[in-house]
Amino acid sequence: MAGRSKATVRGDGRWLGAVVLPSLSANVCSSTIPLGMKNRHSSLSVLELVQTHSPCADEKQLMNPRKPTTHDVARTPVSPADSTGKFQFYIDHIVTMGFGTPEKMMSLILDTSSDLTWIQCNTCPNKTCRKQEGSLFNPSMSSSYSHIPCKSTQCSIMEPDTPSGPICSKTGNCIYDLTDSDGNEIKGDFSRDTLTIAPNILVHDFKFGCTYSTKGTFGLEAGLLALGRSNTSIVSQTANKFNQCFSYCFPSSSSSKGFLTLGKDNSFTKIFTPLIIRSEYPYMYFINIIAISVDGRDIKYNPNAFLSSGNTYIDSSIAITELPSAVYNPFSTEFRWLMLNKYRYKKAKPPSDGSSLDICFVPHKTNNSIPSVSFTFKNNVKVNLDFFGIVRVYNASLMCLAFTSVDDNMATFGITQQKTFEVVYDVGGHKLWFIPNRC
Repeated sequence: MAGRSKATVRGDGRWLGAVVLPSLSANVCSSTIPLGMKNRHSSLSVLELVQTHSPCADEKQLMNPRKPTTHDVARTPVSPADSTGKFQFYIDHIVTMGFGTPEKMMSLILDTSSDLTWIQCNTCPNKTCRKQEGSLFNPSMSSSYSHIPCKSTQCSIMEPDTPSGPICSKTGNCIYDLTDSDGNEIKGDFSRDTLTIAPNILVHDFKFGCTYSTKGTFGLEAGLLALGRSNTSIVSQTANKFNQCFSYCFPSSSSSKGFLTLGKDNSFTKIFTPLIIRSEYPYMYFINIIAISVDGRDIKYNPNAFLSSGNTYIDSSIAITELPSAVYNPFSTEFRWLMLNKYRYKKAKPPSDGSSLDICFVPHKTNNSIPSVSFTFKNNVKVNLDFFGIVRVYNASLMCLAFTSVDDNMATFGITQQKTFEVVYDVGGHKLWFIPNRC
């Protein structure tokens, strides 16, 4: 290591083998339109995407982040603090779509691991509806709303999530009762209505959940937009219109905007990484990490540290990337050595916020260049991370490596590392692209 040469400056402000701290954004919403929203093909539906609890979220759409659950303890927040001063363990983003006739605009959290789009309806028994920003959806006010009958083929598609079979209400309506890995539960009427994605893009008979009961840790969201693989997700229900294709770009900061697109864009490069199906997690998306480099050099780790196929879960809400400990340890060791010996940072005490970020430094007053970090996925798809995809800056006296370890043989590629990339999913074609600098 001692014989490594100094990095050299490139014309774009980066160093070869290094990443330089960009200017920090102000706490106001930028009016800049993301590059990826401009001049898109007319067959695409392009929607604005903003981070919850941010300057860019309209006051009526602001939502409190979910409170950390037991499952979240190892998932480290890498985002601004919420209104209580606690860091977010998830980073959620919202889009707005219309339900019913006439349409009722609802703010929905984007979720690539969920199978059912749902909104909260005003049919909660004894007025037990969970508090949310904005009014609840009233199905009786929509001329196009209808319940899905319990004894119907459409109701039977809920069976994978309800092993005992479809649940019937006393009036013969199809009921869903779903619980996630954190123990959060939603229950309601499996329904259909018109979904308005954009003023001229309507999806008739869109199947969704009209939720009247929630248990667990929910924020103030109106609902959730399911982008998973299941046949009840919006991806499957709009397959004839959008070819099972979508993309998103998470903004670089809470004071800027990103976007969600629905539809296939054939202008992208042919170089993609395969989307892998894992039978034990049928609704989720997996890819394969082939290599991780620090300062331009691949780190060495035991190849058995990863699963042979589908070793990385790509997610739309988990804050930071998690690596198997057998991979994280040599990765973090190399990064720390370079920071201390090549880039001349001083060690800092890790934050006392309950997070697992433990590789920390005191920022320089000027010239905060750091080692570059890149991931190579199958088919030699290389993703070069920017400064804020590598470290979390707490303040002028503390910054930490924005990765953590897990006792598992599967990684999670979190959204902090995905920011500013347009991540393009061709679900039917089993392909995924990373397009840099799109928002």
